[in-house]
Amino acid sequence: MRHGSLADLPFDNASAAPDAVVLSRKTADGSWRDVTAREFAAEVMAVAKGLIAEGLVPGDRIAVMARTIYEWTVLDFAAGSDAAGNELTFITNLPSMAAAAHFHGKAQAGSVEQIVDEARAWALGPYASALLKGQKLQGEERAAIRRQLARFTGLNETYLEQADLRVTPDRFYKELLRDRGLTVGRLDSRYTGVDYDSAGESPDNDPSFYGIDAGYTAAINSWARGSLGFVTDREYQSIAGLGRRLGLADRRAGRQRLPQRHALLWARRCASRC
Repeated sequence: MRHGSLADLPFDNASAAPDAVVLSRKTADGSWRDVTAREFAAEVMAVAKGLIAEGLVPGDRIAVMARTIYEWTVLDFAAGSDAAGNELTFITNLPSMAAAAHFHGKAQAGSVEQIVDEARAWALGPYASALLKGQKLQGEERAAIRRQLARFTGLNETYLEQADLRVTPDRFYKELLRDRGLTVGRLDSRYTGVDYDSAGESPDNDPSFYGIDAGYTAAINSWARGSLGFVTDREYQSIAGLGRRLGLADRRAGRQRLPQRHALLWARRCASRC
């Protein structure tokens, strides 16, 4: 999977297969209406911008008290969206980036707990205020923010300036250890990998996924075949096109199918029907 975070999924799906049905929503008369990837991404973007317009600022919390319904899913993705003007994702991602940078020797502190606490406090304070100033952030104030951001992320100031002081997760995974010819994992940043294209903007894959995938497969096989005595000649697959195999993608004739890597939204669709 090549995603910076789960919040990227609506936009990745819309780019890969815009007319694919990714969710269904219940209408007032009790029937179900299909929602395409393009429609869902547009709604997520609109809600993300609406949250900002309503005064949501970095550090605020959103509580959703509802059953698992379509609107809950839209709001869930919107809160973490990288929509233009939504600075929350850069602020909330910074402590995790600092922890990864510290582990790989790119950020210095007495302990990982120390740098995470410092990054969190700085992100919710000076960094958040700086991002909200937009293009008004200039001169020495901008330089000071850039220096601190470099300290926490382990990225050089030139790169941070080119990124407008806003680093998406996908870029961070690629850039942190670029000088060593390595990328870091998304699920677990302690894992590193070697990309086919070292000059790319984002990782070819997630090294933490293929680093731990074998462990998951071995564990389920040991439990199912050993402890439970389950006998089968079928191969266990930790990631597969389950939506298609279960018929979820073929309930209505003529439905466009999503690529396997976008199967997560099919799972969300199932949840919305419960």
